[in-house]
Amino acid sequence: MLVEGKWPVTRALIPSGVLLLLVAACASPDAEGGNGFDPPEKHVAIGPDGAFVAIGDTVRMRAILVPPRAGVEWAWSITPLERATIAADGLVTAHQAGDVSVEACTTDKPKACGSVPLTVQ
Repeated sequence: MLVEGKWPVTRALIPSGVLLLLVAACASPDAEGGNGFDPPEKHVAIGPDGAFVAIGDTVRMRAILVPPRAGVEWAWSITPLERATIAADGLVTAHQAGDVSVEACTTDKPKACGSVPLTVQ
């Protein structure tokens, strides 16, 4: 069964008795001449979502790639910079009251990004 936007999953019993999970792609070529068999979309989950941090304090942000991929490295950014800064390891330091947006992107290909709001109080 094909669910729009999802890859169908088919299960089959192979002779050795091991259950094998097969992923089938049912797609047509795209308008730009692609093969129509693009991998599932990657998403980035960042936490803590909707967190609050006091001026002068810090909060550690974490990012997770869904579906997971081994060895993912992250590039962090934050806007606007006058309200807070973020280190390469995801540590946010609050400077000025207001809302900021924290973004994490994978550094390898295919690139995947996600963002989350953070409030400085």
